[in-house]
Amino acid sequence: MIRLRPTFKTIDSVNSYEGDCNSLRFYAITNERKVRAGITALMGASINGKSDVAVAIINKTNRVGIDSRDHYKKSALHFAVMFGSKDVVQVLLNQKCNVDIKDKQGWNALHYAANYKHPDIAELLVLQGKENVNQSDNYGMTPLIRAAISDQPVTVELLLDNGANLYSKDKRRRTAHIWAAHKRHINVLEILQRHLVIHNTA
Repeated sequence: MIRLRPTFKTIDSVNSYEGDCNSLRFYAITNERKVRAGITALMGASINGKSDVAVAIINKTNRVGIDSRDHYKKSALHFAVMFGSKDVVQVLLNQKCNVDIKDKQGWNALHYAANYKHPDIAELLVLQGKENVNQSDNYGMTPLIRAAISDQPVTVELLLDNGANLYSKDKRRRTAHIWAAHKRHINVLEILQRHLVIHNTA
């Protein structure tokens, strides 16, 4: 859980602010009392799931800063996906944010959806464009591999149906199938095996 200080909580608080929203930088306190700096107003709205506030900030700033990143190179989209703020994700997608932007560890938004178990948001991202389906992070892991590790059969099926490479390997030479077997994620294994059979008989 992350608490933000300060932050915009309502549309009125955004509209009444006379300064530049993009110039604001909040700080966030995690449960471990660690401070995460560089949080923008839009990121704060994404974390808090405030889609109306996100719209107000975007309108007030004329979309400037929609893809700004914090010190860990996370964008508002990354935070919205991580915290399961589907309405904010939809707002950001409608405003043509960069879907494929990567954070410090090489994760794009689809990696976050797979890792944090948000299949409905993963579907939104996939519908936005298939170019991000096979992006690998700094460890060579694709969203499909992350979904297999996180035991996400719905997301695994979604990715495979939309062009995910079944044979992609991470830097440890492990595929999604190997990871699912290692983690004993039976439902994911069944889906991967079925797609292997289909691919081999095609």
